Amino acid sequence: MDQISLARQADLLLGPSGNELGLGAFMRRGTWLIELMPKAVQSESRDFYEFTNCREGVDANPGSLVGHLALRTGVRHLCVNVNRHRVFTTSELSSPHWRFTPEITVELDLIREVFSIWLKSALSDE
Repeated sequence: MDQISLARQADLLLGPSGNELGLGAFMRRGTWLIELMPKAVQSESRDFYEFTNCREGVDANPGSLVGHLALRTGVRHLCVNVNRHRVFTTSELSSPHWRFTPEITVELDLIREVFSIWLKSALSDE
């Protein structure tokens, strides 16, 4: 209940893509859910082993799990591709899925850009 209460009070929830972002269902309309999506895992031959569903842009992913949740609850959603300079292969991970990526690296310029989008929107809503 504490997590639901905190989500309800939050103006912005930022985190790696995953089940925890389901807390967006309890956020107030017009608040923001920012999803950090690692690159898809590649096979040893550098073919993509899987695909991720993250089109960068505000409310640009109504078909993704988190994007659809945001759409249904009236929460603004921004998916951000991270680990832009690092791709993991199936042999490097304990399980060949992007959720097992051992690290997420977000460049400082990208963080500035994300918060700039959020802040401009928040100020225009006032």
